[in-house]
Amino acid sequence: MAVESEADVTADIKAVQADMRPLQEQRRDFTRSRLLDAASEAFARKGYVAVTVDDIVGLARCARATFYLHFNSKAAVAIALLERSTPDFVAACRSLAAQVESGVTKEGLREAFLAGSVDWRRSDGAVGMALQVAVLSEPEVGRWFADRLAQVMVELAGHFERYDAVERVHKRARYLALSHMTLTAIAVTGLHGEALSQDDVLSYLAELWADAFTP
Repeated sequence: MAVESEADVTADIKAVQADMRPLQEQRRDFTRSRLLDAASEAFARKGYVAVTVDDIVGLARCARATFYLHFNSKAAVAIALLERSTPDFVAACRSLAAQVESGVTKEGLREAFLAGSVDWRRSDGAVGMALQVAVLSEPEVGRWFADRLAQVMVELAGHFERYDAVERVHKRARYLALSHMTLTAIAVTGLHGEALSQDDVLSYLAELWADAFTP
């Protein structure tokens, strides 16, 4: 009979502790998730601008007061959905830069990008488009989006140091534009069905990122 290692036992204990959260906390998380699911459904049906808080609470089958216990506005819901549905893009950029440092080839970078994009194929195009409208129309959401792009630049700061001052400016501008395009593509991929294949979009993005990181 195999004996569990100390690491296995520790992992088991943590798993049990995670399931032993106070019931009130579990209910709060469940309600928040239900509100986000309802908002996602409403945005897909009607678009961001047309959806009201009443639409969201109606689909979630809860009171307006419950909504405001979790979110202070529709814009806050949009940010939460973006955080939930957008992959950790900052970490992905950090990983790509680290692989360049290790001497990975362009093809290796392309494959690494595609390997990290598996979950993106699950994105709902209609919801993604609605969230992009939120980014453009809601200052609060737009600031969140800009902050996400700024984090990419911070993560790539070490990578930029390899270039002279002039080239560094060009590289930063290229990465910023590519980051914006990638996050937008993640949001709307799948919206146009067969006319715009998710696989084709991701493959094209992979080529662009591989080109950007390699000489």
